[in-house]
Amino acid sequence: MLLIKSYDRAHRAYQAMVAKGYTGNPKTLTRFNLQAEEYLLSLALILVAILLYIDQRVFL
Repeated sequence: MLLIKSYDRAHRAYQAMVAKGYTGNPKTLTRFNLQAEEYLLSLALILVAILLYIDQRVFL
C-alpha cells in the first residue's frame, strides 16, 4: 500500500511540474564553461582530499 501511495504522489508531483513548464533540461542565464585553471584547481582539491584521507588512515 505504501509503495502505491508513493508512486501516486510522485506521479502527481511530476504532473504538476510539467504543468508549470518543466522539461527536464535546466535553464541558465549564462553558458557554463570550465577553463583549464578551474580543472587544475579541482584536481588539486581532489588530490588534497585523497592525501588527507590516506594520512588519516595511516597514522590512526
